[in-house]
Amino acid sequence: MSKLSKLFAFVSALIMTVTLGAGTARAAEATDPYPEIEKIATSEILEQNEDSYYVYFYKANCPYCNEVKEAINEFAAGGGEIYAVDYGVLSNRVNGYDWTEVAAKYNKKIGWIDNEGRKNYLPGESEEKYLNNTEVNMYGKVIRYQITEINEYNVDQFEGAEIGDIYTDVQTPEIDYASVKDTADLVIAGVPTMLHVSNGEIDGFYFDSVEIAALLANM
Repeated sequence: MSKLSKLFAFVSALIMTVTLGAGTARAAEATDPYPEIEKIATSEILEQNEDSYYVYFYKANCPYCNEVKEAINEFAAGGGEIYAVDYGVLSNRVNGYDWTEVAAKYNKKIGWIDNEGRKNYLPGESEEKYLNNTEVNMYGKVIRYQITEINEYNVDQFEGAEIGDIYTDVQTPEIDYASVKDTADLVIAGVPTMLHVSNGEIDGFYFDSVEIAALLANM
């Protein structure tokens, strides 16, 4: 093999190595959206050395998690004390949340859509009343709502509803995290979820991208 051929082979191999390395890095980033944040198991969330820190529950391809991914990574890069739990890992799963009770408590008909497609509201009701709600629940959390128009696909999810009704749709779970002393008793309503732990106890709870984004924006 001539010197020129050897040089060409070496350069080709080098380019291939760099290309494969970059591909591997991109693949790692794609599978781990939070590569700089230490991952822990659910069973370890109350056992970290710091007196005060956050624990973030996520799934890699969760669209709502992606809405706060950049803010989470920026918080960690800025020195925020945070650990992450990959909730896509089966061993990290805990008790799911039963929305039945809270739905019965807060969801209700506030209006209807008439035959001409116009929205009509019951006396004293409006969408703005709930979308701008400031009322808090028993745990001091502002109760967030969506407004849902009842159709053939969701009518069974709202007790007593009929197609064409307009219903409130509560988005804030009521979970007593302060009483959790053992992670076997932990309840996760969905991801993303962020918990704040102080001295081995959960003293803060943020559910969904809306609450987590607001938390990070004010820190």
